[in-house]
Amino acid sequence: MKRYRVYVDTSVVGGCLDEEFARESIALFEAARNGELTLLVSDIVVAELESAPQDVRQLLPGLPPEAV
Repeated sequence: MKRYRVYVDTSVVGGCLDEEFARESIALFEAARNGELTLLVSDIVVAELESAPQDVRQLLPGLPPEAV
């Protein structure tokens, strides 16, 4: 089965902790964690996350390396 690559921006990462978007964002992260897809992030997203709240900053590093 083909493993899809999905670009995520800062709002998708932060969406994991936003009541309105949490269900969808968390499902995307779980799919990546389970090896169903790979999340792609740009250098800009990484830079933006540096100034995000600690809970948001920990989301990407909390995934296995092959998921991102």
